[in-house]
Amino acid sequence: MALRKQGVGAQEIALAARIASNARIFMDEEETIDLAGFINEFMGYADELAGVAVSAGGEPSLGSPRARAREDAVRRSDVRDAVLDAAPTRSGSFFVVPRILDPQGEEGSL
Repeated sequence: MALRKQGVGAQEIALAARIASNARIFMDEEETIDLAGFINEFMGYADELAGVAVSAGGEPSLGSPRARAREDAVRRSDVRDAVLDAAPTRSGSFFVVPRILDPQGEEGSL
């Protein structure tokens, strides 16, 4: 199944506009068309990756039994105050995170 399309149509532009809106990013018409083109290029790349044969008998680069993993060890980190001091807004010992949901408390969907 080929996912890549040569041109950018109204459907791709609408998808790009919806993605930008859900991400709370203002884009003018030209930027939206550019994003739609990027999405098409990315989908073409994903389509190429889907066609790559992965059962050629090669050893995986991750998760190989011969791969050396570092030892898991608990380390104490005393940077809490420095991190909180760098926070743009805080309340006591917590970060204040801006609301990203709409007023009705529902997230937008793609």
